[in-house]
Amino acid sequence: MLTPVVSQLMPLLKAADETALDLAGLQLWCQHVRAVRGWYLRLSFDGRELQVMAQLERGQVSVAAGLSFNCTQFDQPFSHVAFSAKSIVLQQLAQYPELSHPQYLTWIASASAQTELWVEPLYLNGKLQGLWATQAVAGQTCPSSDTQAIKQLMLLRIEQLKQNRQIQVNHSSLVSSFNALHADVLTGKHKKILAQTIIGESEQIQKLQDKIIIAARSQLSVLVQGETGVGKELVAKAIHQLSDREQRPFIALNCAAIPDSLLESELFGFVKGAFSGAAHCSKGLLGQSHSGVLFLDEIGDMPLTIQAKLLRVLETRKYRQLGGSEELSCDFKLITATHHHLPLLIKQQRFRSDLFYRLNSFPILVVPLRQRKADIELLSQYFIDQYNRANQCRVLGISEAAIEQLNTLSFNGNIRELKNIIELACVHCGDGEEIHSIDLSNTEFPSAADSEEQDSQSPAEPAHKPGEISNLKAAVEQFEEQIIKQRLLLCDGNKSKAAQTLGVPRRTFTYICQRLELNNSE
Repeated sequence: MLTPVVSQLMPLLKAADETALDLAGLQLWCQHVRAVRGWYLRLSFDGRELQVMAQLERGQVSVAAGLSFNCTQFDQPFSHVAFSAKSIVLQQLAQYPELSHPQYLTWIASASAQTELWVEPLYLNGKLQGLWATQAVAGQTCPSSDTQAIKQLMLLRIEQLKQNRQIQVNHSSLVSSFNALHADVLTGKHKKILAQTIIGESEQIQKLQDKIIIAARSQLSVLVQGETGVGKELVAKAIHQLSDREQRPFIALNCAAIPDSLLESELFGFVKGAFSGAAHCSKGLLGQSHSGVLFLDEIGDMPLTIQAKLLRVLETRKYRQLGGSEELSCDFKLITATHHHLPLLIKQQRFRSDLFYRLNSFPILVVPLRQRKADIELLSQYFIDQYNRANQCRVLGISEAAIEQLNTLSFNGNIRELKNIIELACVHCGDGEEIHSIDLSNTEFPSAADSEEQDSQSPAEPAHKPGEISNLKAAVEQFEEQIIKQRLLLCDGNKSKAAQTLGVPRRTFTYICQRLELNNSE
């Protein structure tokens, strides 16, 4: 069982922080000097003020706030003690007119003529830590071995708390340094991984790789924007590869490649018997991507009705299969991509603004190849190496003259166009040789700019002159068919690109092709 003296010391010994120590120290000190009123003043961090941190009134200690005394002003006794480093005892307190500080006078206002003030400094290693100021009946307060022991214990605890605080600061600094070092090592590792898929050394590619690394560490939805052929899906796969979901599924869906009637069932899944032909249940891509990454390519082509349902999934993380009544939970990182300018689609009321803000939490822009031509040589060698592995060939590389020739192209088809050019050049290049300009001359890839120029110089002519037309509907359809065929030819059968150059939605373009029986053009 603890003795009374030890039990009185326990609050001081158990104090876990400075505030608790201030209160416990003042309480113990006032008990031993039989004080009726007391303050504990602590020196501020800048050493300019003595701040009242704890107070004792009617035997109860409490935290004090808002009281402070300037150390350079001597209209109160506390500054005198702080500078002299010696305790003082004042009796008949009203007889010191020079001590006129308003807050001090308020504190001693209720003191009787028999009350004396004892101010005791606390110095540690020659530095002032604080002061005890107590009011007690005259003659009852005097230094003793007990008060000296309490003072030494208080200073010891102050030192311990300072050391603990310094240990915590050092620990936090060490943890921060370790985390920074770990992040640097991890970033370096990720950079090496990205160098195998996101090819290039240009400033644009360096910034892109940095953004991919940051996006992989976050759970925010990512919106990848860029022209057709820049490698948006490669960016999405790289984010998945570097994320903590790397071992989880990566589920991809091209919203422009699936008819509207099938897109919803493909995305949300369905239960058995939900519609004609639903002979079994389907989890849908939302279910398949649970705990992994869902990549929705060409999100700008998603119908408005499905956009609304996708928005609800992102807000609630719940969805319902077609024909089902049970709400299912889903946890996935969403990455979307588009070549459209979504704010323009919002103005045209073809895309929901609220969904856009959900998707655009972490935007990534992939610049076109024509804006980073410094990477053409590296990309060309990369595609040559790919071709060699796939075809067991030994094309040695590409000449400087050939690179210079490639730099003159606009590359409206971006990396995909460059890959096609290099692969065709490899076919014409002999085994054991490098690609020369002569090998590139066998490639003819009209750019979009060339297509537009050709369109302006050679517009499609109608099959009949206006005076010869007898059936307007047939003539319009014939002229429409001629334009569609010509544009598909210029775009190598790529319907998305043809629709884009004509300024019509892809679905509308596809419908026209079906009506004109041009479905085999791709």
